Amino acid sequence: MAPLATDTKCKVCVVDGDTSFSQRSFAQKSANILLTNPDMLACSMLPNHTLWRRFFGRVRFVVIDEAHMYTGVFGVHVAAVMRRLVRVCLYHRQQQAAPPAPLQFVLSSATLPHPVEHMRKLVPVHCLTGSLPQRQQQRQQ
Repeated sequence: MAPLATDTKCKVCVVDGDTSFSQRSFAQKSANILLTNPDMLACSMLPNHTLWRRFFGRVRFVVIDEAHMYTGVFGVHVAAVMRRLVRVCLYHRQQQAAPPAPLQFVLSSATLPHPVEHMRKLVPVHCLTGSLPQRQQQRQQ
C-alpha cells in the first residue's frame, strides 16, 4: 500500500474495516498521519496498542470531524474511546521517552449551538486548549 501523500516525509494511511492486514502493518510501521474512525480505535487498534506503539507514542493531534454526531449513548462511547486513546498515547510516550509534546484535539462541527459544552463531554478536559472562532465566542456569551 502506497501512502496517500507523495511527500516522503508525509505518510498518510487509512485504517478502517476494509484495510488488509498488510496495509495495517504498513500503517503501523510507517504512517505519521492516520485516517480512521472510533470503531477501529475501540475494536482493533487500542486492544492491540503494542502493535501500534510507534504510532501511538508519536501522536500529537487527534482530529474529530462532524463532532455534533457524537451524542447520546454513541457519544458516551466515543468519549470513553478518546479517554482510552489519551491513556495509551501517554503510556507509549513514556515507554519511548518521547518529548512531552501536548496531545491536542481538533474538533469540527458547523451545527452545534453550544460547542464548548459538547466538546468538554467528548474529549478529556485536560486536552482542551483551543479556542472558538470569534463568531461562536459571541454566541456563547
